Amino acid sequence: MLADEIQELREEIRALRQTLQRIVAVGEVVEVDEVLHRVRVKLPDRDVVTGFLHVLVPVSHQTYFYGLPKVGDTVLCVFLPHGIEDGFVIGSYYHRQEEAPVKDRNKFYKRFADGTVIEYDEAVGKLTAVVNGDIEVTANTTTVTTITTHNGNVTINGNLLVNGNITASQEIYDLGGSRGSLSQLRDTYNSHTHPGDSGGTTGTPNQTI
Repeated sequence: MLADEIQELREEIRALRQTLQRIVAVGEVVEVDEVLHRVRVKLPDRDVVTGFLHVLVPVSHQTYFYGLPKVGDTVLCVFLPHGIEDGFVIGSYYHRQEEAPVKDRNKFYKRFADGTVIEYDEAVGKLTAVVNGDIEVTANTTTVTTITTHNGNVTINGNLLVNGNITASQEIYDLGGSRGSLSQLRDTYNSHTHPGDSGGTTGTPNQTI
């Protein structure tokens, strides 16, 4: 009696193992469906290619997320019971051939194929973005509270209101530079004279700017 129960248990374990092997598998992405956010995966241990599998996302209603693995990525797949034609890609992982780009539990890190990097270091509270391209921000209003250092030229297509002082280490021009710089206007004013009533010339202004 005990031998029969043990044999039955072994068969159940074998069946469960076969079921898990059918449901969970690791493979390599071979095709990407950019419209429906799906991929096809080659399963080396079975020497087959799956149907298009949905790539899981954090949310997909009202708030949306889009991010597909690349061809060649190693991914973990979960299939519905009726076969490998329907299922999901849970995600990818690092293996011996490709190590993680950072080794710090305090960091969130994302690097794109063009070299653009977004990184946040929770230990020091620092956000770093290295963008190999352009940045475009569209918002109703933008409020930035910080000490800002900007390296490079700035173009403002609109009015500028400064509630504070403006200090420049070099020249300030108005009207596109057609009227000269502020220092040129100051020098001209401080040195100018007026013809006197008797035909002579008055002195320079008694107040300078």
